[in-house]
Amino acid sequence: MREVQARNWRRHGELRRRKLLQQDELEGAMKFSLSKACSISKYFKVADRVLEQFCSMYEARNNMEEVYVRGHRLILLPERALPKHPEYNSYDTEIVFKKKNLN
Repeated sequence: MREVQARNWRRHGELRRRKLLQQDELEGAMKFSLSKACSISKYFKVADRVLEQFCSMYEARNNMEEVYVRGHRLILLPERALPKHPEYNSYDTEIVFKKKNLN
């Protein structure tokens, strides 16, 4: 009986998280528009700041749904957006180092 309750509870959580991400996508928050004129190093700095904000929000545990959505956005930046930047495949040692630290 307990196992069934636990599975139902997790299923509810999965559905809720999926709904949160769908809503976030509908609102356009997961669309990243990169400027080719802007150095990729600046995007890495933005990702660092977002990670710091995410960590602070997680530690505070005020709104865990918002933390989840922000964490998902944080994952999407290096996964979907940064590889589209012209400097992403650069052999510049600083960029290579930052890409390795993302993984």
